Amino acid sequence: LGFLIKRLREGGFEEEAKELVELTNKCIDELLDLEDAYIEARYELWEPLRSDSMNMIRCAEKLFEVLENVERNLL
Repeated sequence: LGFLIKRLREGGFEEEAKELVELTNKCIDELLDLEDAYIEARYELWEPLRSDSMNMIRCAEKLFEVLENVERNLL
């Protein structure tokens, strides 16, 4: 996400970059948990708590919404 934000700024898409920065700041814990979950699930048995899973899913859904919006604005 950091690379994408940088490239958006370089391309003059400051509003889209700002939206991604805000989401990243808001969901940083969930994004880190998603990364950990991916690594742990890939290399060992891992069972997250249901509440943690729901938070990660909501964050991922919001991230996809923002990325789809960025894509629309760029095309």
